[in-house]
Amino acid sequence: MCRSAAEWVKNMSDIKMKEEIGGVIISEEVIASIAVNAAKDVTGVAGFANRPSDLKGLFRKGGAAANAVKVTMTDSDLVLDIYVTLINGTRIPTVAEAIQTTVKDAVQNMTNTLVSKINVHIMGIIFPEEFPAQ
Repeated sequence: MCRSAAEWVKNMSDIKMKEEIGGVIISEEVIASIAVNAAKDVTGVAGFANRPSDLKGLFRKGGAAANAVKVTMTDSDLVLDIYVTLINGTRIPTVAEAIQTTVKDAVQNMTNTLVSKINVHIMGIIFPEEFPAQ
């Protein structure tokens, strides 16, 4: 995982990459945004739900993506919890697996950080009459 010119380290709520010429910091909000943008394109996803409150959530900054995705960083990888609503009639296991694959690929490709687990929380089902008019 480590490159000769770069070393990944964990620091608070950001991923830092130290390089010879400077550093790159990727915040949890950016990772959450990548995850939401990847998941929204999965067939069967109607939208996103707010994640349950926790102590850290009381002080959480960021937009809708930060509210729908919990990012947990360990020393060497990421664990994501994503909270979604699905369209009625979709096969839940199939959609959940597609979300896991799509989000994992997007986050790993964009951040070059290992994603070890993606937990998909189905928070509701939306029926067609509940969709806003397009």
